[in-house]
Amino acid sequence: LQIKFDVEHGWYWSPKDSDEKKMNDLQYATIAILGELGEFSNVVKKILREYNHANTKPTQDMIEKLKEELTDVFIYLVKLATLLDFDMEKWYLQKMTLNKERFKRFEVKK
Repeated sequence: LQIKFDVEHGWYWSPKDSDEKKMNDLQYATIAILGELGEFSNVVKKILREYNHANTKPTQDMIEKLKEELTDVFIYLVKLATLLDFDMEKWYLQKMTLNKERFKRFEVKK
């Protein structure tokens, strides 16, 4: 879905592009994902400020804004996976297998 959208808008980052273009796209995507994460963090900061000073829980608008910004982060993750030509789901599952063993000692006892 993301590739189709990017192709339609001239934003497709192909693993077959020249090395120079791939480096520029990698740099852009890194800056962009950090920018989106910064926007997410800024909303968290505002939520914490309200909670710590006025004991006010986040509004539905604030929660919706968090969802929006986190979705933007996800979009850039998908674009980076495309650029790097890898199956993120496969890598995620492999990493979770490793993490299950790595963090076994922290499991909550039932």
